Amino acid sequence: VIFPQSRGPGSFENDRTISKTLFSRLRKIIPATHLFYYDLPDDTSPFTIIDLLSRSDLALTTRLHSALYALIAGTPAVSFAYQHKSEGIMKELGFENFCLDIKKIDSEKIKSLATAILQNKDKTRMMINKRLMVIRNMINDRLTDSLKPFKIQ
Repeated sequence: VIFPQSRGPGSFENDRTISKTLFSRLRKIIPATHLFYYDLPDDTSPFTIIDLLSRSDLALTTRLHSALYALIAGTPAVSFAYQHKSEGIMKELGFENFCLDIKKIDSEKIKSLATAILQNKDKTRMMINKRLMVIRNMINDRLTDSLKPFKIQ
């Protein structure tokens, strides 16, 4: 499944062109029954994207939010980091093994990582869900603490 997440504001931030190019190239080697291109409406809710990604075995992403949506869905996501924020956040969340520097990747590295993830699909999904539970609990704890009344000493 290929879908462009970012649509602008300028052409540099619009993923549609590169997504269509990728789709055209992949059509030459992947059967039509296994390759889909979705040009989602601009007002697509994050929940729709998460639902779509939850039905995938693996997400290959360049946009950090796409990786986060996939992980929230319990789907392994390989993030091709083109900015430091992707590496930093993936590391902070405990998913640094799923993050590759876009300037240093090659097809064999991608294939190796994707194969390892797909061969251990259930174990990987369990690891993602356990890690997300820890993160959710940390967020809930911080929110709960922030809602407590201040004690003036």
